[in-house]
Amino acid sequence: MWSHVTWGSYLDLPRLTFTGWVHVDVATMNNSPCNFDINRPELILPPSEWNWNTNGTGEFKLFNCFVTSALTTNPLDIPDAIIDSKVVSNFNMPYAKIVDLDVQHQLSSEIYGLHLAIVRSNGDIAFQARAETMPLVQDMWTRRICNLSLADRNMGSKAVTVLTGITWGNTAGSPVLQEFKALTAKSHRNLSITFNVFNFNEVGQNLATLVGAIGVAFENESLHFAGHNVEIYKRIRSVVMQEMQHMIQAANILIAIGGKPMIDSKEHAPSYPGSLPGGVLPNLRITLEKLSKQHVYEVLMGIEVPHNISLDSDNPEIFNDTIGQFYKEIQVCIEDLKDKDIFSDESLVNKQMEWPWDAPSVGTVVIIKDHATAIEAVQGIMNQGEGTSPLDPSVGSSAVGPPFLAHFYNFEEIVCQKHLALDEDGRFCYSGDPIPFDPTGVWPMLPNLDKNKIPAFSRCYIAARNFHGAWRALLRKLQEVFDGNIGGMMDSIALMHTLAVHGHKVMQINIEGTEENCGPVWDYEWN
Repeated sequence: MWSHVTWGSYLDLPRLTFTGWVHVDVATMNNSPCNFDINRPELILPPSEWNWNTNGTGEFKLFNCFVTSALTTNPLDIPDAIIDSKVVSNFNMPYAKIVDLDVQHQLSSEIYGLHLAIVRSNGDIAFQARAETMPLVQDMWTRRICNLSLADRNMGSKAVTVLTGITWGNTAGSPVLQEFKALTAKSHRNLSITFNVFNFNEVGQNLATLVGAIGVAFENESLHFAGHNVEIYKRIRSVVMQEMQHMIQAANILIAIGGKPMIDSKEHAPSYPGSLPGGVLPNLRITLEKLSKQHVYEVLMGIEVPHNISLDSDNPEIFNDTIGQFYKEIQVCIEDLKDKDIFSDESLVNKQMEWPWDAPSVGTVVIIKDHATAIEAVQGIMNQGEGTSPLDPSVGSSAVGPPFLAHFYNFEEIVCQKHLALDEDGRFCYSGDPIPFDPTGVWPMLPNLDKNKIPAFSRCYIAARNFHGAWRALLRKLQEVFDGNIGGMMDSIALMHTLAVHGHKVMQINIEGTEENCGPVWDYEWN
């Protein structure tokens, strides 16, 4: 049996596989932004430039798909009765839709409204379920060097999600479905599903070969991130989300006193290797590297080190010189100015940002109206980043365990590969459940990629330029938002998703002649 530590759950036992075709009727009229500007009809492309499937319906549906294998955790010699049953999509309901999230980037397509059912030869439904939103091109790959024809493209793609809302029907004679049913009922878990799509045909039929697999999802399995280091991914992502909240919170404090956040600026944009701004931890070298326990310890924990713990305590000049101390100084300044009317301009309240997502675990963005709310905001940033106690990580938190642990302790759990837990004496130690880390599940990204060392117009160069362009667009949009165009926040979020697509793509491209992969370039200027 495959280990769930290393592989996605759809590869574990029990497992059901199926194959057939999928009809992907993409609407290529949507591939040009000109066709969306109803105020300038002269820009709409003429029919001669409407691409190969202008009248596509956007429908995504399975076609002639059948179960090909069914394996339980204890494989039996007798065949499973569910083999050769038909796998159908959106049985007796409208078809699912495939949508490009970015008009000018057709590699960010997602499938919405997909429902799956297995129908037995006698017409009985064995089970039905709803597939959560699925990115069709989550992981693209090249099957061969060139296209044989428009009827047989050279690319393939992989998509992963979970099946929810499961209803069971006739499972008689199918040990695999019976085991699925028992496991999902016992632990209230979902099913996990993957699609591999290839041999796409662009001439009239819009069909592609589909090979899929279904297994039992792990507890709290991410919708689209199945495979290596899932728990570590979720921990780091939760920290990223909270840091985004901190950015909004810090910007709100600045706006509340009449200041202007500087985001789209060469002086303030990150560069790697580099250092923290504001003279904080001047001896800490910030590098951008592939994930490793050493990198988490030296850099991520180094950034979040609490003011009462120092990773460089031999140097008294920088002892306690931490991000927490930096914000503490801001808090002291606010308290010292308590008798000053620095928050008197009520019109600035309407220019502050609120958190755009419904995510209580991230925390709350405080709207700054006075000294008390400003101090509350600063203390929230400090508590989430480094915590408030070197002995009790739960102090200042809502609960023990992610996403409520301060960032420093979240990262230390990754390094120790153990959850924090209380020992027999009531002390916290890293003795809880394991947190597995598989180094082979990390893309071998070249550290601190220098744009000047990338061969011009190589695959790495083009992908890195695309990432850089999306990043600069995000900086410009965020600057607009914090300059007062609050309604532009949703556009900023869309650009964040676009940036993630480019980030995944660039890190999967091998640098020719090496064993390392390409990566994002963060230089503010790239002419």
